[in-house]
Amino acid sequence: MNYIGRKFSLLDFLGNEMRRRISPDCRVFFDVFAGTGVVGKHFKQQGFRVVANDIQYYAYCLNRAYLGINATPRFSELPVQREGFDSRLDAVLAYLNRLPGTEGFVFQNYCPDGAEGRMYFTNVNGLRCDAIRREIENWWDAGLLVEGEYFYLLATLIDGMDRVANTASVYAAYLKQFKQPARKPLQLNPIPLVWSQYKHTAFNENGADLIGRVHCDVLYMDPPYN
Repeated sequence: MNYIGRKFSLLDFLGNEMRRRISPDCRVFFDVFAGTGVVGKHFKQQGFRVVANDIQYYAYCLNRAYLGINATPRFSELPVQREGFDSRLDAVLAYLNRLPGTEGFVFQNYCPDGAEGRMYFTNVNGLRCDAIRREIENWWDAGLLVEGEYFYLLATLIDGMDRVANTASVYAAYLKQFKQPARKPLQLNPIPLVWSQYKHTAFNENGADLIGRVHCDVLYMDPPYN
């Protein structure tokens, strides 16, 4: 995620400090203000059992996918033909990428020709986003997705939208002209998952209310930058 405030540049520092300060038997890492999940993913790769929390639902969706899923979902119940694709995941994403656009929340609130007249996304990308989001929810309501599959698809959509968003890496405002990446078509691509022997947990709560309820070896608190 191309987002101001993410901690990608701090990962080496955090890893070095962890090795210097904690004992080898520490295994549970709790990221209270997880954001896009960069820190949690890093320590999942390092062999920790990660607990992540963020009050923002988009962040919960990302952490529920990146941390909560250890292997590529099967999508076994979806009526999507796999022929011609390397995997069922590729077939599912290709189906969603081919959907015709439809007017919905994103188009009406974040596109130039919507009711609000904003320029966060081009009209075409806003329409495609609404179509994909609606189809994911239709599958979920019909019982064709298990929870991990549902959040995996939501995370791929959030990731795809971020790559074509007309912002300067923060969503408080949009740019006055569409930058080149924002003009590219919205495309869902597989998101990378990290295998782990542990079950990882994501919460969508107020961090201050959650701290006393989660038992951990390492408590990482990095409050929102604003």
